[in-house]
Amino acid sequence: MADFPKIRTGVITQKPYTSSTSYWNTKVVMPCGLQYSWKHRETPVQGRILTFGSIKESEATTLENFFRARRGRLESFNFTDPDTDLVFVMRFDQDDLVLRHLGPDEVATEVRLVEVPA
Repeated sequence: MADFPKIRTGVITQKPYTSSTSYWNTKVVMPCGLQYSWKHRETPVQGRILTFGSIKESEATTLENFFRARRGRLESFNFTDPDTDLVFVMRFDQDDLVLRHLGPDEVATEVRLVEVPA
């Protein structure tokens, strides 16, 4: 399985980045007013929003090639959490990778990831 690429300084992402935790639950509300809910897994699902405020064109190309190689949301990859060094199996949580060109050899982008349930 592929690993999420690092940028030139050897880090996974630039700051700020956002971590999120969500639970996969289903809730059914009956017309009579009764409600049923159940969880689909015991542990929460981890998510990340990685912000790259200013990276070089070559790094943006590396991210774009990695995104295309995973075919967007389709394939999963290993992601090492920058805070805890724990490795999560994640996938992209977006259909398109938008690159904003800020100047010569300067690009900004935002990448959303979500954990793949085991």
